[in-house]
Amino acid sequence: MKLEKLKKKELDEYCERIGIEIKNKKKIELIQAVYDHDRAIIDQAIKDGNCLNLLRSKINALADEYASNLDQKIVSRKEEMKKDDNSHYLIYRVLGISYEEGFLIDEYQNTGRFLYKYAGSFLEEAASM
Repeated sequence: MKLEKLKKKELDEYCERIGIEIKNKKKIELIQAVYDHDRAIIDQAIKDGNCLNLLRSKINALADEYASNLDQKIVSRKEEMKKDDNSHYLIYRVLGISYEEGFLIDEYQNTGRFLYKYAGSFLEEAASM
């Protein structure tokens, strides 16, 4: 999770979820507290010999987060597509492609764009772990 991109309210909620006191703390202080918290978890995993399990659980949680966000984006885009200008479907008709097939082409293309973007971001963040 990229803490710096979170709004203060989102960061407050995240800190409360992981047990960090937020009262009278600025955003920069909360970010540092999260980093310190994460470092303590890593240090404990090293001490206990559970580094691989910790990494695996963090990557699984990250994958779940990205999958959920991707699904929301795709559902939202499919709703937007219903309102889109479909004049380009004329090209599909000239090519002998039915309206239904043209819709599927557009749907797969839009889904692919989100998948490509989210897969790249996920891999970058997972690799940094």
